[in-house]
Amino acid sequence: MTSGGRPCDAWTGTGSCGAPARLYPAGWRCADHAPARLAGKPEPPAAHFDPVRLDPGPAGPCRYCGGTAYTRDGDGPAHGCCHAWQAVIAAGHPCPSCQVAAIIARRAATGPNGTPRPVRLPALPPLPPTLPDGRPFVPCAPAAIPAAPGALKQARNGRRKRMIQAALEAAGRGRHVFPLRPGSKRPAYPDHDADHCARRDPRCRGGHTGWEPRATTDPARITRAWTRAPYNIGIACGPSRLVVVDLDVPKPGGTPPGEWDRPGIRTGADVLAALCDEAGQPYPADTCTVSTPSGGTHLYFTAPAGTQLRNTAGALGWLVDTRAGGGYVVGAASMVDGREYRITRDMPPAPLPGWLADRLRPVQLPPQQTVEVSLPGGRAGAYLRAAVEDELARVTASPPRGHNTALYLASIALGQLVAGGMLRQDDVTGWLTAAAGQAGQRAGETARTIASGMRAGAKRPRSVAA
Repeated sequence: MTSGGRPCDAWTGTGSCGAPARLYPAGWRCADHAPARLAGKPEPPAAHFDPVRLDPGPAGPCRYCGGTAYTRDGDGPAHGCCHAWQAVIAAGHPCPSCQVAAIIARRAATGPNGTPRPVRLPALPPLPPTLPDGRPFVPCAPAAIPAAPGALKQARNGRRKRMIQAALEAAGRGRHVFPLRPGSKRPAYPDHDADHCARRDPRCRGGHTGWEPRATTDPARITRAWTRAPYNIGIACGPSRLVVVDLDVPKPGGTPPGEWDRPGIRTGADVLAALCDEAGQPYPADTCTVSTPSGGTHLYFTAPAGTQLRNTAGALGWLVDTRAGGGYVVGAASMVDGREYRITRDMPPAPLPGWLADRLRPVQLPPQQTVEVSLPGGRAGAYLRAAVEDELARVTASPPRGHNTALYLASIALGQLVAGGMLRQDDVTGWLTAAAGQAGQRAGETARTIASGMRAGAKRPRSVAA
């Protein structure tokens, strides 16, 4: 049991007790509401009440009792009490006089305020003649320390130890790591962005410090951080000089876009294989590889010297993203939704193939030039000129990750005027292509986006009165 920290939360009929308390598996309890006292027995040693803490996770049905659980063990959502009940059984300690088993069962059968809740806990097995190790079974006295608490403590601490080891192993390979929230892909520190930094975080006293500068290979810092909680592992790609190709799988019901709607292409790995065929290059499988919980794959490569690559989303193709400078990936041994990131090919990262590096290098923008628009005069011509110039400005002034969206919206707007007979399709396509080139959009992607947007705009023709 743990002393101090919170008041007694035992339900008295009108509210919580509120007296100074210690932590038991049944909750925070004062001396008057301690489980052993309520049972009329002397309070056993502290080892009897070693609480079980599982990783936090999204709400889901407990895999033992079916009730809503906000924590999870290695196989899915679970209540700590239900998980502990299984540990009692697994430890070969089904003693009816053991207070640990009795308190866990009572806790599992009641809600936070002592209200009954339906449970489907498996029954304790009958008393065996011998324990699993061959020793004769002797029911323990109320104050005896049974074998179960050791199993409970292992369930609580085993995950944390494993994550410390995994983080140290990653750092030993030269990967700069930082903590992610348990069961999540989000950084644990800092818990704020630059716009909301109040300088309370010790690392932010000289200015906001994000997750990337906090990434480290220092074993002492790693051990100190992961001792606090079973954090997932983030690997900062920039400081680690890594480029990670993320090959995803479609979400349920997802289908390939037009360009990739080909036989045999269903995942990001299929897209990368098609790109390799088109480039006449082998599939880059001989490198460090990690499988993701969703069924995807991370291919680790060393970044090319002299080039600062950044993150990309879909630049190579459908379901193919990359993480480089300014990005991170979730490291092996981390768990999300109860499933683990696993190393499937354990070897040093290979150099990023040159043909992939060429495709990922930032596009050098051409010198800014005015897009010439030739339209008839008069009020209608003035309106059309303003509309075209506004849409072209939308494209040329779009942010780096918004070029394609801006081009698509502009294509829809001008496509409506084309369908209404106010503009020529060839003229609009030329203007939009020039504007996309000014923004750094790739030629093939530009043509597809313009065609798609103009098809959508043609469904709602628009004209202008003379």
